[in-house]
Amino acid sequence: MNAVGKIFVVLIFTTSIILMCSVSLVYVAHTNWKEKAEQLAEEKTALQQQLGDLQDQKNSMEIALQGEIVRREVEVGSLTSDLAVKTQQNRETQAENARLNTDLNGYVAAVDSAGKTLEGYRNQIATLLANLDQARDDRTETFEDVLALTDQLHSLRLEHDALQERENGLLQQVADARTVLGLFDLTANPSLYTGVAPRVEGVVLAVRPTGLIEISIGEDDGLQPGHNLEVYRMDSEDGVYLGRVQVSYIEPDKAVCTILPQFRKGMMQRGDSVASKLQ
Repeated sequence: MNAVGKIFVVLIFTTSIILMCSVSLVYVAHTNWKEKAEQLAEEKTALQQQLGDLQDQKNSMEIALQGEIVRREVEVGSLTSDLAVKTQQNRETQAENARLNTDLNGYVAAVDSAGKTLEGYRNQIATLLANLDQARDDRTETFEDVLALTDQLHSLRLEHDALQERENGLLQQVADARTVLGLFDLTANPSLYTGVAPRVEGVVLAVRPTGLIEISIGEDDGLQPGHNLEVYRMDSEDGVYLGRVQVSYIEPDKAVCTILPQFRKGMMQRGDSVASKLQ
């Protein structure tokens, strides 16, 4: 074998070694790439599975979101409708408040006017009450004056009637006396009347504000108009002298007497004693 053959042998041997190394490297590389590919395939499958799960979750979330959106839109629509209703109600309330404020202002003005009118009425009522009180006082005074005058008139009428009756009685007595004197051929010698009453005792039945009193003894007891009587009160053993009265009007069982102011010593009242002479 020549050198060329030896070179070819060496080259072939070297090429064989290189080829064997390449084959070994290719085999090793092929094995690694297969495992990597299988691993990547498994990861791809896992990722595809996760992607499917995520897609399902996305779909579910989109459905839920869509439902939530619909629900929110419904709620928003309802709230919008409620807002419109509330806004309308608020406007109506504001309008009602404005109307009520206007009415209230009118009522306040009316109340103020009524208050002023009432105050005027009160002043008028106060004036009328004052005038009424004055009129009542005037009427009371007038009524009292009328009563006093009526009482005086009645007393004067009683005195007039008593005097008239007394005059008639005296005229009759004078006529009888003249007749008797004529029978005995005597001349009349009249004397002044002393006003001395027979011995009688009685009580005061009533006292009038006009200065008259009513007593429990009268014509049947011997009293006549013009007789003087004494009035006293037995508050103690000695009694209290009250004054003198004069018979003005006479009846069978009672008489009306006039209080003589010059002899008055105290206030006379019902139940006081009256007598022609003090004990």
